[in-house]
Amino acid sequence: MAMNPQKIKDKSGFILAEVILTVIILSVGLTAIIQSYLMGLRAYVMNKDYAIATSLLDNKLYELMQEGPLEDGKKEEEHFQEPYDNFKYTLESHAVKNDDRFQGLSEVRLTVSWMTGHKNNQILVTTFLLGGTP
Repeated sequence: MAMNPQKIKDKSGFILAEVILTVIILSVGLTAIIQSYLMGLRAYVMNKDYAIATSLLDNKLYELMQEGPLEDGKKEEEHFQEPYDNFKYTLESHAVKNDDRFQGLSEVRLTVSWMTGHKNNQILVTTFLLGGTP
């Protein structure tokens, strides 16, 4: 059974169209996969920085509790030590005026900030610390 040369020619044109369509579908699919990978990578970096900032904030609050009473109107802004020197904190404390039930009660506002690219990120906590009698 001999094949007709015309059928072979028609079939080769059809195969070329299939190849072009396959390449288009693969390139769209690969583009979507690469974009989702890059989005996941950006989210990882952002979450890592927020986790570090939260830990630094928690450690700084612990240090403040260990120091004892805070002075009224205390303001401080410093960078953390290496390897976290791209993070800085701002501390403000104010004595809470009350009816003498709690001596040494201070309102503390602690902000940890850092840069990610051109964006300034920060975590702010306002809390009260009881430091005993001043």
